[in-house]
Amino acid sequence: MQKAFNFLLFLMLPVLVFSQNTSWKIEGKIIEKTKVAVPFANVYINNTSIGTTTDKNGFFTLTIPARIQKIDLVISFVGYVTLKKSFVRNDPKLKNLVLILQNGVELNEVKVIAQHDRDWKRK
Repeated sequence: MQKAFNFLLFLMLPVLVFSQNTSWKIEGKIIEKTKVAVPFANVYINNTSIGTTTDKNGFFTLTIPARIQKIDLVISFVGYVTLKKSFVRNDPKLKNLVLILQNGVELNEVKVIAQHDRDWKRK
């Protein structure tokens, strides 16, 4: 029985060694159009739970499993338009990406003016 187990293990060893596919990485920096870094922006792969935030200098690194070959990278931050870019695994642009966020719609200020109702003075 021990010889059969060892033989099976010997046969399976190459399969186990070569089945270890390596993951791949995306590295980059998020800036706004004035070339200022955007710290703590959300960076994630659409339809997965893989994501991170940029550091205080706008840099990020994502490690993606080998089984995923094509991704939709999403960058979002309050006050900016959400950016979506598609990449494939062997794309040479995956190192040192520089992605530029566009300013979103800026709302006007809101003024709240309080008035007493008619019964206020009487009560």
